[in-house]
Order: sequence, then structure tokens, then C-alpha cells
Amino acid sequence: MFHFIQEGDTIEHLATALGIENPKHLREYNNRTCLPEDLIDGVLIPGRKVSIPTLPEIERFNALNDAGFKSAAANPDLSWKSFKWKEQYEVGINYPLPSGASSSLKYRIRIEWYRSEHLYHYYKIYKTHTRLTTESKMSNLAIAVIEAINPLMVMLDQDGRLFKIKMSPEAGLNWPDEKARLLDLFPDPYAAQYIESFEYGLGQAEFFDKRMKQDLFIRHYFAPFRSAFHKGQSGFKLQAAKGVELQIGQQVKPGEDTELIQLEQFSHIPGQYEAQLDLAVATNVIDSMHIRLGGETAEAFTTLDVNRIK
Repeated sequence: MFHFIQEGDTIEHLATALGIENPKHLREYNNRTCLPEDLIDGVLIPGRKVSIPTLPEIERFNALNDAGFKSAAANPDLSWKSFKWKEQYEVGINYPLPSGASSSLKYRIRIEWYRSEHLYHYYKIYKTHTRLTTESKMSNLAIAVIEAINPLMVMLDQDGRLFKIKMSPEAGLNWPDEKARLLDLFPDPYAAQYIESFEYGLGQAEFFDKRMKQDLFIRHYFAPFRSAFHKGQSGFKLQAAKGVELQIGQQVKPGEDTELIQLEQFSHIPGQYEAQLDLAVATNVIDSMHIRLGGETAEAFTTLDVNRIK
């Protein structure tokens, strides 16, 4: 049997359509059985023919298990090698403003393993050195309040998935002094009202957990992307802005870097989510993240850049 090559055909697309896992077998089969003028030595030329193998021959090709998507490199185990680690990151966020302009937020994150018990792992997260390109009195107050409750306590399950966020014991003990300091720094009734409202939220564990999980860094750093791969593909669900749930696919980016696993991630809704994550091979801890989040228009997108401090 033969297939007459059409404009735009590739050996990879034809192999996929025929169910041949490794395209090289289709090329080799064709070159063994075709006429001299139909030999494939590069791109497919429209008007020429490609020999089509029989089903038993296709099954024999696939039984070799030599397709790239079946390799160990294309199907990594992303589980942390150990839960006992600590890292520091520089974080940068660029986001659109209602005016059509954009603003940026930068800060430093420190994550430290605290303890493990009852199949859960606890980490302290410190957010410091926060700065905005468009500062205001209220934005400075919001930054000061968030940094006043360092560190947060993050609770993960055995698979590294985010379970709960709460105040750490030391943040709770330090809060009265921090509150007094904030009231001195921002001595006006609006600031006092903001601080009192924030303090009320600290006492509502469920509300606090939900609010902290909306943090862009936390939401993506602890996203459930460590799921198992199958035939070079993996996927997970991600809660995006405004309650929209995205189905995210991911695959390993081919490369020669032996120290990093490079992941490419994409959304089932085009333009809503694109990301590259680099994980250290030695630990499976994130080395860097570069994420682009779609907005209401093509121009109104948010970017998150995270780089490990080495």
C-alpha cells in the first residue's frame, strides 16, 4: 500500500496517523521497499509515495519500545528526592493595570523545611525585600502587613501537593508587637482600620488559608505538577484567576542539560497559560519558573518569573 504525499505532510504526522510510535521505522520501511525515486532522505516531497507497512509490521515496530516519548528522560519521576530542603528565590511579577499600563512587583522568598509528621510536611515561607514600581501609601501598608506575619506555615501532603496554609507559631507570638509597630508607621484611621481588618482575618483559619492560597507564587510553586508521566505526557488541574479551572498539559523539553529537568506546560485553553519550569535533577526542587498567564485581552497578561538564588 502507498500514501501519496500531500503538501504539508511530514514523516512524524504520517507515523502518528498510522499508529507507529517511532517515525524512523516508517522512514526505514519506506526506503527498504520503495522505488528509487521515492526514497526519503529529508522532507517529504508532494507527489511522491510513502510505503505503508502492514498492521503486524507496525506492531513489531512498536514492540521495540524505542520511541522517544517512552524514554526515561521523557517520563521523569518529579517527586522530591527528600522533603528536608531549603531554598531562596527572587520573584518578579508583571501585571496589567486598568489604565492599560503595567506594573511590577519584586520580592524575595525563603522556603525552609520545618518538620514532617503524620504523612504531612511543614515548611516555613518568608517573604521579604518587597518592592513595587508604582508605590502608594496603601500598597506600602499592604506590603508591611504581609511581611509582618513572616513566616507562613505551609502544609504539604506526601506527593508535595499544597494542603493547608496557616500562621506559624512565631508569627502568632510576634503579631502584637508587629501590630503596634505598624500602627506607629501608619498613624491614620484608614491604616488602623486596614490593620484591624487584617488581624480579624488572621483569626479565621479557613479564610486565611483560602486567601493565602491565592498568592501567585504559592499557587504556582506548589501546583500539583508532579503527577506521573505516560508516553511523554503528564497533566494536572490548576485553579486560575477568577475561579477558572485550567487543564494543564506538560512534557519534557528536549535538551542536553544533565543538571536540569526542563518542563514545558500549556493550557487546554490557548493563550491562558504557558510555562517553563526547570527542576534540579539532584533534588527535583524548582530551580526556575517562567509563567505567562492570559487576561481578558491578548495584551492584558501577567508574567511570573522565579529564579533560585545560588
